[in-house]
Amino acid sequence: MKGRASRRRLRALAFGLLALGSPAFAGAGPAAEAFDSVFGIYEQNRQQGRPNYVTQDLLLLAYALIRERAWAETEQSELLPQVGELFRGLHQALANGPDDEAGHANLELASLLVALMDDSAGPPAGERARAEWELVHAAAAVAPSPLFGARIDYSQFRPRGRYTATPALAGYFRAVRYAQTALFGVQPSASTGLDEATAGRLAVQAARLAALIDGDETLARGYRRIDDLLASRFGPADDLQVADVLVVSRAADSTDATLARRLATHALAHDRLPRITSGVVDPLRLEPGLTPARALSGWRLLAARYTPESAALQGLVWKQVGRHQCSGDCPPPFTLSVVDGLPVKGMPNVLELPALLGSGEARQALTRAGDDRYEGYAEAWGRAREQLDADADESGPAAARLTLLRAGFDAAAGAPAARERLTAMLGFWTYQRRLDQLYVKQGYTLAGKGLELPSPGRQRSGAMIEVEALPLLRALLGFVEHEQAVAAHPGRLAFRELLTHCIGIVERLQAGSSVDAQDEDFLNRLDQALLGLAGEGDAPVIVDLHTDAASAEVLELATGPAREIRHGPATGARISVHQFRQPLSGRMTDADWRARLRSGEVPPPIDVGAGV
Repeated sequence: MKGRASRRRLRALAFGLLALGSPAFAGAGPAAEAFDSVFGIYEQNRQQGRPNYVTQDLLLLAYALIRERAWAETEQSELLPQVGELFRGLHQALANGPDDEAGHANLELASLLVALMDDSAGPPAGERARAEWELVHAAAAVAPSPLFGARIDYSQFRPRGRYTATPALAGYFRAVRYAQTALFGVQPSASTGLDEATAGRLAVQAARLAALIDGDETLARGYRRIDDLLASRFGPADDLQVADVLVVSRAADSTDATLARRLATHALAHDRLPRITSGVVDPLRLEPGLTPARALSGWRLLAARYTPESAALQGLVWKQVGRHQCSGDCPPPFTLSVVDGLPVKGMPNVLELPALLGSGEARQALTRAGDDRYEGYAEAWGRAREQLDADADESGPAAARLTLLRAGFDAAAGAPAARERLTAMLGFWTYQRRLDQLYVKQGYTLAGKGLELPSPGRQRSGAMIEVEALPLLRALLGFVEHEQAVAAHPGRLAFRELLTHCIGIVERLQAGSSVDAQDEDFLNRLDQALLGLAGEGDAPVIVDLHTDAASAEVLELATGPAREIRHGPATGARISVHQFRQPLSGRMTDADWRARLRSGEVPPPIDVGAGV
């Protein structure tokens, strides 16, 4: 009776989802690409009469797709219009603002943001704004900003991921990324290219914009809504906030330079220095006593979010660690760069994240590859682990995600299925980065130079689920419940019911039961139910992970073709993950990556057994 009641509950949920009429739940088929996809392998099972082996990879991937679809709906219905209204409102208000240098610069900035949101309008008015618009659209290299003085990595403004789907989304990507990147820097430094006069002007601009936002009820309400949405889904900001700028500017009645210095002092005294170096800093040109974080102190119109993973990986590159150490003839590791003639760690290795979170397999792979062979690496490793532990003790989205990641990665080398679980979790995290790529800070190395369960079809005996995944599935359930409490969504609710059913099957198997006919029926149809919730199947995707401005390269993380596996008569699918370095001018979109996969000219997938 309990099993039938559970299935009736699933069917009722499914029927409710269909009634929403959302394309997210239209049950589209797997992506039509020339690759083996995870959902595609399960569809082949159906066509060939093979029973399903339900892997952790399938469940993690399905939830990643459901999360992305849910966030895309929020983005489309709330964030995109709110951001557009904010930029247009600022532009309208600034058109009647002070007729001085700071006033002109703010008006040019607002006209640039409006133009980036709507490419059909053409370039903005104003010489500096037009030059900035051209640099953003070229998306080619690091260059001094015509509006902000300091150097900006313009290659990051190339739309990627789901933001290539429509011109409106591409414009939204460029505008939001620019508003999150352009720093009203208040600390002059040769390391960033920001001089004292420009810092003074930027401080006045920041003070006026903050006062404008705070003093206009419509602008203030929209600005708070944007911040609340991003904070609840992605985490806190770590730069100066509107309130900080207002407190300092209202108390400072003096020169521009004095206001800049007071804002810089406030940032230092009130823990408003960035913990992630999300900008271009030349450490060889840092003034005595000045740190990279202080050189990047300031305010951004839209705050990018701090994530523990980015901070941890950035803590393991130059200058947090020193020169490469090699005794004798050793091959250069993947992470090696040459900065001003020194062999240093210019890039992280993505395996450092699972290693920091407890994966013995990943830790051994790093040692075999020589990616830990740098001066001060052990000390930097200890600091990164301490910070991750501290972040995990906090509340909020980052802590919930770390709990799931630790459950997936925390396994001693040689533990059963440790390598498979490691790769599955890296695949899930790749989708996490894809979801948040527009809103969270990317680290920079310091630069030197119903839906009813479908009908069963033919009988497919021998279906099974990955029993070893039980701890991970329980952790995933906790993560789903946390996210559902933050932002309720019918797709997430239905996934929770399906995942709970999977956990029940695994628990019965571990208690000595066998898979009965009802369980087999559920497992053989589960992929179609998950596909209905996700709205579309999977295909290879790519995201940026870290930028090394010195070598003018970006670290890319990508999923590749799925791999078919067997468990007795049952067939399932595994995710594959690739990491490689790419020139800044060639930051890749999903389409670029898939074209390269079709060409066959790609690096091999991550293989912890080989140490890469």
